[in-house]
Amino acid sequence: MLRDTSEMIGFCGLKKLPDLPGEVDMGFRLAREHWGRGLATEAAAEVLRFGFETLELERIIALVDAGNDRSIRVQTSVFAPCARCDLT
Repeated sequence: MLRDTSEMIGFCGLKKLPDLPGEVDMGFRLAREHWGRGLATEAAAEVLRFGFETLELERIIALVDAGNDRSIRVQTSVFAPCARCDLT
């Protein structure tokens, strides 16, 4: 949601993965017209903080399609400094 207008432009969050017991995945979707502004990176970093600090998760992973270069860049930038994150 954009702060200025309250327009819903996408989502970012955590989910348990039934096929990978014990794993929590962080994912996001963002309307194309808002790409390239750092919004996905900002949201992803905040969701990671929430997952570790508030939910007290031990580990968070991100499943990213190999051809999705933009998502890989976002996930790499927020997961790189995180010792308890795994980019898959």
